[in-house]
Amino acid sequence: MATFKKYNRKDGTEAWQFQAYLGVNSATGKPVKTTRRNFKTKKEAQPALLRLQVDFENNELQKDSKQTFKEVFELWLETYQTTVKEVTFIKTKIKFDKWILPKYGHMRIKEIDVSTAQKNCQSLGKDYRLV
Repeated sequence: MATFKKYNRKDGTEAWQFQAYLGVNSATGKPVKTTRRNFKTKKEAQPALLRLQVDFENNELQKDSKQTFKEVFELWLETYQTTVKEVTFIKTKIKFDKWILPKYGHMRIKEIDVSTAQKNCQSLGKDYRLV
């Protein structure tokens, strides 16, 4: 739902604005609201609102990807390898292969939240002596 309003600028000219509810942010679960101003007419503001709504929906659909933790980890690992010494890279890869990927590798990114990570950290602490 959107509301359009006419308002007066400081210089005395009239302009249009709209306030709109776009949907719910899938990452935070909070509603997304926005305001856009400085349109000459209401007819100019309406297509801008439609473009904004379409962009929001498309971005939300892209965020709802089916990537697993392992796929994202492999992308990160390529970049990480160029930023550290070889020994550090090897140690990090071993730790991920041994402790983290068995727990998270099969999970989709959108399934991992803070409580899941905390539970897994606690169980790792009990099961392994991390060095």
